[in-house]
Amino acid sequence: MRKLIFTIGFILILSGAARAQTFDPVVRDLAEEVIQGIYEDVKGASQDHPELKGFNVVALSKGIDNVTKIEYEYINDQTLDKVYRFAVEAVPLDQANTYGQGPKVFEIAYPVLNIKLIGVLDRKYASHFDAEPVIAKNAEKLLQYEQQQIPYALEVASEKNLYNVGEPIEFTIILKNKTNQNLKLRELNEETLFFNFNGKEWGTRAMDPANVRHVLPVILGPQESITTTFYHEGVRRPQNVVIEGRYALPYNGSFAQDTISIEVK
Repeated sequence: MRKLIFTIGFILILSGAARAQTFDPVVRDLAEEVIQGIYEDVKGASQDHPELKGFNVVALSKGIDNVTKIEYEYINDQTLDKVYRFAVEAVPLDQANTYGQGPKVFEIAYPVLNIKLIGVLDRKYASHFDAEPVIAKNAEKLLQYEQQQIPYALEVASEKNLYNVGEPIEFTIILKNKTNQNLKLRELNEETLFFNFNGKEWGTRAMDPANVRHVLPVILGPQESITTTFYHEGVRRPQNVVIEGRYALPYNGSFAQDTISIEVK
């Protein structure tokens, strides 16, 4: 009897330890890489930005699941004004944003991974360092891992990487069933696809998953794909064009998406 009680107690202790782990281990390690990458990039820019002169390891501390978080604030020595504030950390998806609300507060969610990045970027002057591109670049690791967990994939492709000014841009959308089972999805059309051209909405209405239920279903067999083609009218000056496509059918709150870059000369 004593041995039985001891065994049960041991199992309960292990179960409690497992529950203490908030993030999936792979997700936890990716989040740590993301935060460390953000730190290194911001630190690398500190020589060119006086408001970052105090940005160092003091800004680092440990958050949930021992994932590093960044909290930095710069106060003008003469006026004592708070002129720059930057913070970012990884928290569970259902946790409230402790930085409040407003245009200076950000939140990047990865529903399938049950994690999100929250923080604040408060720049008093436009010349102050903009950490948003740094966050996006490093957070790509979480996005790519999340995309791997979705059973279907969206690909944005173009036969050409170089277009002339004014030339229509042709690109193909490919929706693929990545599994070895049949998947019931929805047709590719203006209701199920959403595009951004250089950060601006293009071609389809604002993405609303509620509209998807009105679209005809399509059954994709194992590893099967469907495609459709879109044409953009082209651009009037040389530039790099970034095309982001999203499929509006959610999977556990996340959306299949892809991005390509095209050069226009």
